[in-house]
Amino acid sequence: MKKIIIALICLIILSCTNEKISTGVGDFVFSGDDKQIYFNFFNGISSSIYRVDSSGNNVKILIPAINNISFYRLRFFNDNQNFVLIGGDPYSNKAAIFKSDLKTLSVKRLTGSESIITEAFPSRYSNSIIFCKSDTFAQNSPIAKASNRGTDIYSLNLDNNQITKISKLKAYLLANVSELNKDIFVVHYFDKDHGMYIFTRNDPSKLLKICAKNESDETRNHYYDILFSEKFNCFVFSNGYGLSLMDGKRFVKTIYNLPDGRISSFCMFNTCPRVLFTVDGDKNFYSINFDGTDIKTIKINLPKRKD
Repeated sequence: MKKIIIALICLIILSCTNEKISTGVGDFVFSGDDKQIYFNFFNGISSSIYRVDSSGNNVKILIPAINNISFYRLRFFNDNQNFVLIGGDPYSNKAAIFKSDLKTLSVKRLTGSESIITEAFPSRYSNSIIFCKSDTFAQNSPIAKASNRGTDIYSLNLDNNQITKISKLKAYLLANVSELNKDIFVVHYFDKDHGMYIFTRNDPSKLLKICAKNESDETRNHYYDILFSEKFNCFVFSNGYGLSLMDGKRFVKTIYNLPDGRISSFCMFNTCPRVLFTVDGDKNFYSINFDGTDIKTIKINLPKRKD
């Protein structure tokens, strides 16, 4: 399984080991106008939220880790001012959903801290937050590593704080959930099978697999970290060593394959058909067009830990 899928929840599932989490940039997103990048940076002890100009200049910490709570996976509401983020002890498997805004940068806890929440994002169609939560963190056998169990999709209504369970999948892993419309989601599903799936609110126990029309059976499952662009009507995803695009007719083409190394994380620009990505062990950001042209390097001065 590719690292970035595990990185989605790596800050909250390592409590059962003595391993230290690697330092570096984690997840990131653009501002609505693509002029700034918001990212979480883990310094070996805690994770904080930073902002940097898309040119790589003016790195600024926005929300520091506080009271043993690390923050990561920032996601904007439609207004591009308010945002959701996940917070928790980086060496615990428990986390909570928080809300903040660019004006005050004060954080407000929206859920308790005893849940295994792996991702959360504001809905584009209602005043709610969509999130994934697992029932337990356990081992299948004495020799297997502990991992999440019973993962499903939930909705937190911000008008009345009511939580509703949307799916009834009890999956080993659900990741990279996004809305196609108010009733339909796309999700990376990993259990007995894995890949890119469609999920609908009307059928909470069923998934419909998405397969490309121009790929063989051997490669159809290699859809990780799926992102959907409503503006360009396409999916961008990774197979670990590169980036690919599936268009509205479900044809896949390669955007970029790494000559060496693995894709760590990536996101799409909001205003143009372009992808921003990072590479394992590399401190730079990179960007490239959907058609694989015009690759650029963005160098930033990452913050240093103050012991």
